[in-house]
Amino acid sequence: MINKTTTTQCYIDFCQNMQIPLIVCRHDFSVAYYNLYIPNIFDDSLQRELNLNATHIELLTKGETFYSMIANKTYDFKLRWDLLSSDQEYYCFSIRIVTKYLKNTHMKLTSLFETLPISTFMKTAQGVYVYSNTYHNRLAGFDSLIGRSHYDAFGDEDGNKIAQNDLKLLQNKSSLFVYEHVHNALVLTMKFYTTIDGQDYIYGAALNMSKAHEALLTSEVAQADAPDIDINLTESEIRCVNFMVKGHTASTIANQLNISHKTVEFHLDNAKRKLNCYKTSKLAFMIGKYHAHFMK
Repeated sequence: MINKTTTTQCYIDFCQNMQIPLIVCRHDFSVAYYNLYIPNIFDDSLQRELNLNATHIELLTKGETFYSMIANKTYDFKLRWDLLSSDQEYYCFSIRIVTKYLKNTHMKLTSLFETLPISTFMKTAQGVYVYSNTYHNRLAGFDSLIGRSHYDAFGDEDGNKIAQNDLKLLQNKSSLFVYEHVHNALVLTMKFYTTIDGQDYIYGAALNMSKAHEALLTSEVAQADAPDIDINLTESEIRCVNFMVKGHTASTIANQLNISHKTVEFHLDNAKRKLNCYKTSKLAFMIGKYHAHFMK
């Protein structure tokens, strides 16, 4: 039994009535008392000495917040500790559960995020990667990008354009949303600026729009009752279609590509049949809507 002062007893009664976990410990941080809500966090094996020290007490007495991670047999907890009272014998703490996860949930969530088709990365102001997830590595064609530059990852031409966008971000010191071409794919990149220990860094995420548009287009054409649908146009078909959506006629396309008028019409007709778009206006709409899939 502890020698309960009036103040300590008041907090014990209050926390009991409000169903708030409460622990009373001595100045050597050995546990003197805890209410019936504490075993829900610490199981039946509550340590007889809390993992606290004088530094934590100093922070708490200044009104600052102290957090700790606790694991029992079933859950992982993040706890917030508040110092309710202190006297010559005891410290009285209330505990709030900030987060509560089944054990190993963090590892499972990390594994799930690693499988998402979204690139995440962090690099220095000079463009050298200090972090990249599996998908970003795969986009670049490397097992790991750490220590490599964006020139190593995406070549001189694409790397130079990426570097120009990075420079804009570093000058503005904010955020940048931009389309970038990497290895014949159109990527929507979200870049952010930060500093760590006085050094400038760029971090962000990128979505492969070519893959996204391919999936969306496949889903849309699958609903059409047309046996010849094929979303994969040939290089010649794509060239003709790209000129067509810019307003060129079959004759001007023929002159531009140095092919016959009939050959242009053959390629355009094939594209219309494959995408189930027998009107030029609808074909232009589909190409524009899913442009990232057709950009090579």
